[in-house]
Amino acid sequence: MREREPSHTIMTTPVVKTTLNENGAYEIVLNRPEKKNSLSPELAEEMANALAHAIANDDVKIIIFRGENGFFCAGLDLKLRQQIIKETGKDWTFGEHWKTFHKLQYSCEKPTCAVVEGGAIAGGSGLAFSCDFIYTSPKSYIWVREVEYGMAAPMNILWMTTRWSTKLSKELVVGGQRMYGEELMEKGIAVSCDPNPLESCREWADKIAKTNDLNAMVLANKMINSLTRTDDTFDALNKKLMIMSAKGGSKAPPKLNRAKM
Repeated sequence: MREREPSHTIMTTPVVKTTLNENGAYEIVLNRPEKKNSLSPELAEEMANALAHAIANDDVKIIIFRGENGFFCAGLDLKLRQQIIKETGKDWTFGEHWKTFHKLQYSCEKPTCAVVEGGAIAGGSGLAFSCDFIYTSPKSYIWVREVEYGMAAPMNILWMTTRWSTKLSKELVVGGQRMYGEELMEKGIAVSCDPNPLESCREWADKIAKTNDLNAMVLANKMINSLTRTDDTFDALNKKLMIMSAKGGSKAPPKLNRAKM
């Protein structure tokens, strides 16, 4: 294993850690390991802040998302949501922060990577799908689990149909089954399936950050994205899917069953 380039901390909050190494590889780390890095309003807001910083920072050439302690993201923290509703009588503010984050991802022209270790579940799978490149391992999985809860998965659908196909979208979103690393590779969703996906991703990120011109990478990414995206595409698609999601699905509150993860 080769020695990594030195890195230094850019921003640390209770729920997000970021580092930037000398080559320009910027890591955004979901830091709620005791909750399997499940999503909360605070986490979504801080992820959006970290991403906005990375996009604006000329020293950042490539962005890597990962979860602390070997698990990518277990999806929404539904227990926290129920607690907030019980204590305040109001729903939480997660949705607005999550939309802000994904809108930034949608317009981001720098390469983005997700290191899926352990699992990427529901909202976590949406985060993984939002990245240009997914690195994973044979025992790790992506699980678009919302249908099990009687919920739609609008952000997963948006990214799946943007990056891949309606066929794959139906297989993962409608079928709602786990898909492990080797199958993710076979279907073209992941670019690497390796026992140590974090090390593999870091090596690749350092290589392209060292050798590739940032302006050329950004321009190439922008040109590719321009074939399927416009400035108003995200808002239009998100609005359409959220309206459909609100009208359909189960009316019962989602059941919590973390034991099956």
